[in-house]
Amino acid sequence: MKYSIIIPVYNAERYLKECLESCIAQYQGQFELVCVNDGSIDHSSEILHTYASKYPFIQVIDKENEGVSVARNVGVASAKGEYIIFLDSDDMLEEHCLEMLDKIIGNKEYDMLIGRVRVSVNERGEYATVNNLKDLVNGESVEKAAAHFIASYDNLGIWAVWRHVYRRRFLVENHLEFDRRYSFAEDMDFLVKAVLCMKSYTLLDFPLLVYRIHSASVSGQYSLKSALSNLYVVSYWREYLAQSKVDQKEKMVSYFANKQIAMLPHVQHLRKEELAIFFKEYRAHSKYLNTAKGKFKAVYVASKVVGVENISQWLGR
Repeated sequence: MKYSIIIPVYNAERYLKECLESCIAQYQGQFELVCVNDGSIDHSSEILHTYASKYPFIQVIDKENEGVSVARNVGVASAKGEYIIFLDSDDMLEEHCLEMLDKIIGNKEYDMLIGRVRVSVNERGEYATVNNLKDLVNGESVEKAAAHFIASYDNLGIWAVWRHVYRRRFLVENHLEFDRRYSFAEDMDFLVKAVLCMKSYTLLDFPLLVYRIHSASVSGQYSLKSALSNLYVVSYWREYLAQSKVDQKEKMVSYFANKQIAMLPHVQHLRKEELAIFFKEYRAHSKYLNTAKGKFKAVYVASKVVGVENISQWLGR
C-alpha cells in the first residue's frame, strides 16, 4: 500500500460525496481511504458506509466526537500505507496528484514531501492558486529547510497539514501526533514538530488537493477557545525555540512573536468578559515578544506604552 489518505469527518454531508469521488477516480490499487467519522449527527456516517460497502479500499472508523486532532491520530494509527495524505472532508483530491507523487518519490524515501502550491475554490466557483516558499530549494540542509519553512515571510498557508505528505514510519518513530488540547493551530503545532524532526525532504510544485472555501469552513472566526489555542501554540514554540540550539533560531523565534502580535486585531469581536480572559492569558504568555520584527515590533512597543487592550481595539477597527 503506497498511500493512506486520512479523512476526518464531522457533519460533512454537503460535500462528502464529492470528496470521496475525487479519490475514487484516481484509484489504481495503490491507496486506502481511512475515513474517521468523529461523531457526526447528520448523514455523514450513512454516506461513508454506503461507499465502504462498494469499495473495499475504503475503511470507516466510527467514534465519539473528540475533535479533528484525535480523529487524525486515530486515522494514522489505523493506516497501512507507506505515505500519509491528510484530506479534509469538504475538499477534493487534485486530479492526477497521486500519479505525480509516484513520479516524484520513485524508489526514494522522504520523511516529508513539502507542498508549495495551494489551489482553492470559493462558493462562487472561483479558483485561486498560491505558490509559496520560493526560497526553499531541494538540496539544502534539513536545518536550513526547516528555518525556511517556519520563518519565511513567504509561507502563507503552509501550516495546512493537508498541503504536505508524510512518511508513515517517520511519524510513528518520532511519535508525531496532533495535540488534542488544541482546537485551532493544531496543524501548525504538528508541522513545526515534523519539520524539526525530518531527516530528508523534497518539494512538491503541484497541488495535492482543491481547498474549498465556504462559510462553514472558516474556523478562523475566532471564538475564545480558538483564540487561546492559537495563543498557546505560538507562545509555546517561541519559548521552546528560544531555548533550543536549532539553526537560525532567532528568525524562528521572531516569527512566532510576530504571529502572536498579529492576533490582536482579530479578537475584538469577542465579548467583554472573553476579552478580559484573553488579555490575561496574552500577558502571561508574552515571553520573547520583544524579538518581534518590522511593523510587529512597533505594535509591541506601542502596546507597552498604551496597553495591549487599547492597541487591540485600535487595530481591530
